[in-house]
Amino acid sequence: MIYRLGHPAALGLLQRRRGARAALLLGASSVALIAAGASVLAEDKSLSGTLWDAPVNWSTGTLPDADDRAIFATTLSGIRNPQGPVGQMQFTSAAAGISFANPFSTNLPIQTLHGIGGVGIDQQASYVVSLYGRIDLGASQTWQASNVAGGGFQTTAGVFPVANFIGLGANTLTIDLVNNTNTASLSQIKGSGDLILTGLGTLTLTSNLNSYTGNTLIQSGTLALAGAATIASSGKVVVDGMFDVSGLTGTDTSIQSLAGSGLVNLGAKTLTIADAADEFSGVIEGAGALAVSGGTVVLSGANTYQGGANLLGGVLSVAADGNLGDGGDITFDGGTLHNSAAFASSRDVTINAGGGTFQTDADLALSGAITGTGALTKSGSGKLTLTGENPLTVI
Repeated sequence: MIYRLGHPAALGLLQRRRGARAALLLGASSVALIAAGASVLAEDKSLSGTLWDAPVNWSTGTLPDADDRAIFATTLSGIRNPQGPVGQMQFTSAAAGISFANPFSTNLPIQTLHGIGGVGIDQQASYVVSLYGRIDLGASQTWQASNVAGGGFQTTAGVFPVANFIGLGANTLTIDLVNNTNTASLSQIKGSGDLILTGLGTLTLTSNLNSYTGNTLIQSGTLALAGAATIASSGKVVVDGMFDVSGLTGTDTSIQSLAGSGLVNLGAKTLTIADAADEFSGVIEGAGALAVSGGTVVLSGANTYQGGANLLGGVLSVAADGNLGDGGDITFDGGTLHNSAAFASSRDVTINAGGGTFQTDADLALSGAITGTGALTKSGSGKLTLTGENPLTVI
């Protein structure tokens, strides 16, 4: 809805406007105040007791609504029954911190967080807020932690991890960890929206039940996967900060596609790219391996990972031997290595039963041993020179 400056309804709109988009017109110019679906602040309401759904515990005597800010300024442990709409949760000074109770039921209350001024969580204190239950996003929004001394927030799987989750819907959730001392940890995430990380801090994802299908955009900071966490359903991972899979308990993890110019830390793990359609110009490091099972991924950075390249399907495209990491073999089992520029390599090559293809659009010279039981296929206009031990027949 649009009001001109000076219209009597404009002032009322700025004070209270539920779930809508508002703008003021200054002559022919307009200024958007808030994204569609989000809220403009109506009231601040401070909680003083551990029962969210008891009006007497709120400073105004009424429960928060979609355009109200819930303020947590005193120490509270085990807040129960958070439910209904709320515009924003703001955490300020409370020496011993704030925590929500771990519900012992699958019949969890649903809390819908709308975001005031585009901010759903405003964590200003130096402690870590523990959140339980289901939180749905009523609009795209930012969850922010900003205290230079530390602090952040975490959502926890609890006793019933299937019922504890963040529901994005089609909305975008931005995690802004302003300082390198700020942290966040999120359990299960559902929906079709994007997950964005900004700031200098570390966001850790801990759930093997993540099913969100939007993109994962690491604009800055570090996104780490821990335990059995996976983001295999996310459309693509764009890394311009750091993507760290070294803390996983398993030996490997998969993503759909990899893009960006940042840093990927494998540790000793194998990262599989399952449906590649992008170029990654950053650096992949660690003792682990890179695998490609579908699509086409272009690596153009000076990679230092040491575990080799496993080509299970799709195409891995490089222009220099250094794009393939610091040492490590090339193993084929159905995939293709494409070289777009001429180079030489001393890497050993294994061709498993699924076979392998060298697509040489420029000359490629291999001096390492070539072994295995599969067929090796050569395509492309460049020359493939094999000078190492080679019992195979090139098709």
